[in-house]
Amino acid sequence: MHDSVRTNRALERLNLLLTDTAAYYAGLRVDAGLQATVPADLVIVTDTVACRRAVDAMRAYYDSTSDSSEVRSVNSGLLVRANLNRLILVVALSNPWSGSQWIVLDSSYNVIRHTL
Repeated sequence: MHDSVRTNRALERLNLLLTDTAAYYAGLRVDAGLQATVPADLVIVTDTVACRRAVDAMRAYYDSTSDSSEVRSVNSGLLVRANLNRLILVVALSNPWSGSQWIVLDSSYNVIRHTL
């Protein structure tokens, strides 16, 4: 699948997360600290240092919580700044529901929530 298609799908899913009024999505927004974020706030991060820090934070999180063999092979993903205090990293892992893994990080690159 072409990278622009994956990026568009990820952004569409983020838009749904941020705008859907269903209780499920509202709960996810609160848990991830995204309740005041709107789709217009989303910015794709292109800074390679920031992207590397996000991938490293994801790896450290999974190293401490589960079998991380698949995570160790991840070298890239889509990093989106959602607001001043939240980053969302989308990586292509074997998630049976979405085909990708979603990690919410704070501005210090600490994992706030995984699997949006």
